[in-house]
Amino acid sequence: MNNSNIATILGVAALGLISSKSGSFQYYTPRKINSILKLSRAKKSEITSIDMSGLKSQTLPDNIFEGFTNLNILDLRQMGLLTLPKSIESLTNLETLNLRGNSLQNSLINLDFSRLSNLKSIDLSYNRLDYIPTTLFGCTNILHLKASENSIDHIHDMIGNLVNLIELDLSKNAVRSLPTEIGNLVNLKNLYLNSNKINSLPETIGNLANLMRIEASYNELTSLPSSIGNLLDLEMLLLNRNNISSIPSDIGNLINLKNLSLSANRTLQNLPNEICNLHNIDHLAIDYTGITSLPECFGQLSNLEVLGLPDYQTITLPKSFADLHNLETIRLYHTDIIMPDGNTLQYWVQNMSSNLFRKISARFIKPSSQLRRF
Repeated sequence: MNNSNIATILGVAALGLISSKSGSFQYYTPRKINSILKLSRAKKSEITSIDMSGLKSQTLPDNIFEGFTNLNILDLRQMGLLTLPKSIESLTNLETLNLRGNSLQNSLINLDFSRLSNLKSIDLSYNRLDYIPTTLFGCTNILHLKASENSIDHIHDMIGNLVNLIELDLSKNAVRSLPTEIGNLVNLKNLYLNSNKINSLPETIGNLANLMRIEASYNELTSLPSSIGNLLDLEMLLLNRNNISSIPSDIGNLINLKNLSLSANRTLQNLPNEICNLHNIDHLAIDYTGITSLPECFGQLSNLEVLGLPDYQTITLPKSFADLHNLETIRLYHTDIIMPDGNTLQYWVQNMSSNLFRKISARFIKPSSQLRRF
């Protein structure tokens, strides 16, 4: 290898360019921000991915991304950015934009996201946003929108424009309500709303027929809309630490539900009999609730593996409890258990022939629990 070839290779390495098998420079990881400005137009047109994550700068030159006509992925994570360069608008082939972990503020963002007509994924998490930039709602091809850990307190009704959205993450903000237009997101599969101030879910949430996962723990929900029973593909419903006082009977329609978590809803007093229709459920958490008895049909939950029972109170178990042949773990603490026959829970564990009592370890039966006769 002659000296000129060595010099060429060293120059490429210094720029952070990685050659593909075909010889074109597709992936670019600059070591310095200014090195991007030194690239020729020809090289820029070959690059499909830029990773600048971790390079520290509050601002970038406005023209820094001009000429990257084939760029698909732009990673600007954890740079300390306060604003975004205008030239991002020129990246019309961009599909993935990662802005996670900066200091972006709405007042400093002067960017028309709607120009990014091919954008499919954007991560705005861990910034200082008060709202999702409205021009982003013009990017109707977006599949993944993440905006957790900001200061967002309201969601614009234009979010209903994102009809192709599969994942929406609004967790750890200050959102108080969702617009009815959320019901337009008919392709949504995963909805993350944890740690907000939401007090109700709109009835239109029942339009989200493809929804498989809802996480809305640590909110201020007092009830659930009856339309939740329309979500026939729902597999996970996490509603811990809310103020829910009742569960609609429509929940019995969720025949594919596997995980229902209602922990720490202190005002929740009972479960509807329709809960027994959830034959695919394997995790049910009702610990730290006000529930004092389980429906007589409870034993129909034949796939239940993990059950969290209310703590620091008395709960009556139905006779059908012994039919839970796949139950492996019972979580209880300082719980006064009333059995439907004259025996103690320990007797059931030691003498019943079902898989239930062979699998439950004695360590799951707390010594502090008081076991009484029915």
